Formats: sequence, structure tokens, C-alpha cells
Amino acid sequence: MRITDSIQYFPGDIYNTSQLREVMSQDIERWVSMPQLFDTEECKDIFNDSFFERLGVKQRYLVVDPANPSQWWRKYQGTSPISNEGAKSYLRFMEGKEPLRTKDRLIVVSNVFDTTSPGIGVTVLACIAEQQPGFVSPSILPISGDGCSGFISAMHEADVWLRANPGSKVVIVSCEVSSPYFWSPSLLENLEQAMSSTSDRSIQLKLAHMIRGLFIQRFLFGDGCVAALCVDDKTEEAGIQIKGFHRWTNLNPMDRHLLKIVGIGTESGKFPSFGFFSQEIKELTARLLSDYLPRVRNVLDNLGRRPDAFAVHAGSGPILDLVQNSLSLTDIEIEPSRAVLRKYGNLNSATGAAILHLLQTSKQPSDTFCVFFGVGFTMQVANL
Repeated sequence: MRITDSIQYFPGDIYNTSQLREVMSQDIERWVSMPQLFDTEECKDIFNDSFFERLGVKQRYLVVDPANPSQWWRKYQGTSPISNEGAKSYLRFMEGKEPLRTKDRLIVVSNVFDTTSPGIGVTVLACIAEQQPGFVSPSILPISGDGCSGFISAMHEADVWLRANPGSKVVIVSCEVSSPYFWSPSLLENLEQAMSSTSDRSIQLKLAHMIRGLFIQRFLFGDGCVAALCVDDKTEEAGIQIKGFHRWTNLNPMDRHLLKIVGIGTESGKFPSFGFFSQEIKELTARLLSDYLPRVRNVLDNLGRRPDAFAVHAGSGPILDLVQNSLSLTDIEIEPSRAVLRKYGNLNSATGAAILHLLQTSKQPSDTFCVFFGVGFTMQVANL
């Protein structure tokens, strides 16, 4: 399989970190002034310039205006923002190209669930058909649940499809529009209500942890979509070729607390349908170091020759530091991942796709080693 073309599409407006700090200053000051709920030193880093330097995000695109999120919700509540933006990115990508046919496949990746719709793939198709009269639906495959490693899952599925259907094409659309959920006007209010409704200190501390997590996610994540065309490996076209694929998932019953979605003392449905608020970052990074990254290093060491470029999931600055040190990557090798993080933030599954798009459009060598991982963990490695 070969990726021959790609585009990236960022809906919304650009907001730099200083703008978000100003918008969030009152909320953050109110919470970090409660030493009985927070570890004082842990929370002071929210206002520390070194915290933002380590985070690694300079700006991000957001469809929601952080200073007035209620306006967005009044206008668009009940719509399917992820599906709408995914459809737009697909239509932009296909301009001037032969449309997909019934024997082709469209793979849609999104890990921020579009809760107003029956399924992300179905609603993206519906939005495309609404905007493009005469649209003929290809085979459709939705992918969610792999977190930030979802684009590698899509590449693998595209490879399987193309091997089974010679002469066909696959378009992958990775669309992650997170800001409507992180900036939901009721989100912080619901957490505060849950806090005030209990006197159990252990529950208060868990909720405080979720609130701090929410603040960090608002700084870390941006909205973005990437579309890519995959074709049969036998073609003579240039592009990124998939040569090897590895996937490891190691969940057990004790991992449930890592993936918890809704906070204790709150009602289901009031929070985004993904588990960032409750994850213990120290536990997750410890598992990366002890289990997953040694496997990745083993694959890398057995390739026979060192790849020309690397695409590492840009979860945050500390995550990139961790992977860089574990795999002995140079600053030049990790720079494409840091560049995407600085300019766009963490884009969930679209992050890896954006890094590959950067490498492809900057005419970097196609021999690329991808390391993407998601909640849980699902760790995926592809040699391109």
C-alpha cells in the first residue's frame, strides 16, 4: 500500500497559549487557591512559564471561541460538528480527483464521539451526500477507540482492503474536533456541582484532579482533520509505502481506572465520551517505559537500517521527551513531531496523520518509522 497524496484542514480560528491563559485565568486562580484540594506545588505549574514550555504547544485551531463558548453551543447544538468537518475535509481533498466508487473504501477515524449521531462513519457519509449531489457511497469503515493511534489502524485497514481488492482506492479521513466538548459551558459547572455535593475528601480529590485535567486539555488539544489517498502497492506512483505493522494492546481488569470516563458523583452524559480527565499520567508513562517502548526499540533495532525519518505521536512535550530518550532519537529526528505539536496542539488521531503530511509535503525521504499510541494502551508501530 502507498499513500500518494494528503491534505490537512483546520477548522476554526487560531488561539495562542497567552490568549487561553487570559481567558482561563479567573477559573484557574479560583481553583489553585484551594490548597485543601490541590497539592500547591503541582498546581502552581499551571501559571509557570516553564509548564507551557514543557507542554510544547504555542497555538492551536479551535472551532469554539474560548471567550464565548455559549455562543457556539447556542448556534450548533444538535448538529454533528465532527461529521461536518470530516465531510468538508474529504470534499476539499477530492477536488479535481476521480470520485470514489462502490468498490473503493472510505475510512473515517474519530475518537471524540459525535454523540448526536448514530455513528461517525454514517454521518460523515450523510454530510458528504448532502453537500455533493450525486455522491456515490463507497464502502465505509469507521474507526474509534484506538485513541491517538487510530491513523495507523486506518493505514493497516487500507492495506488489507487494497490487497483484497486490486485496483481499488482508499481514502482515510481523520477528523478530531474536540473543542466543543472541552469548552462546553456546563462542563466546569457540573464538576463544581459534584464537588459541592460531597464532603468525602477522597471524592473531592478525584474531582479536583479532573478539574485540573480539564484545564490542561484545554491548553493541549486543537481541532484538525487530515485526509489521505491510499492506492495499491503495485502502482508506479510516488508516495509513502507501508512495509511493516505492529500492534500491542495489554489491558486487564485493573486498567479500568485508567479509562474511567465519568467522575464519581456525576451523572453520565455530562462529560465528553473519552477518558482524559481521570487518567493517571504517571501510571501511563511508567507503563510506556516498562512495557511498550522496549518493544518498539526492539522493532527499530531489527529493521536492518535506520529509518530516514520518524513520526512520533505528539501527545505533549514530556511524552515526546520520553519517546526520544527511550528510542535514542536525535533532535532532528523528533523535530517533525514537535513542529506539529507547537503549531496545532494534540489532534488525537489526526496528530500522526499531520506529521506524515508534513514529512510528505516537505519531500522528506519516505522511509519513515511511526510510533503512535492511545489510551489504555494501544501501541502501534508502522515502518513506511
